[in-house]
Amino acid sequence: MMWFGWLLGAGQGEPLPLPWTAPLMAGFFLIQGFTTLQRDRRLQRTLALSGGSR
Repeated sequence: MMWFGWLLGAGQGEPLPLPWTAPLMAGFFLIQGFTTLQRDRRLQRTLALSGGSR
């Protein structure tokens, strides 16, 4: 949640705490998005196999 506050502050023109914070946050957001999509696909496969996605 601290990263989200930094991101919102940067959007309003406040400087980031460290110069490498923005690329680091972008990387973490990409990793989180990939992980979420992977878990979703795994859950959809599981539900399809068990017949629970109807």
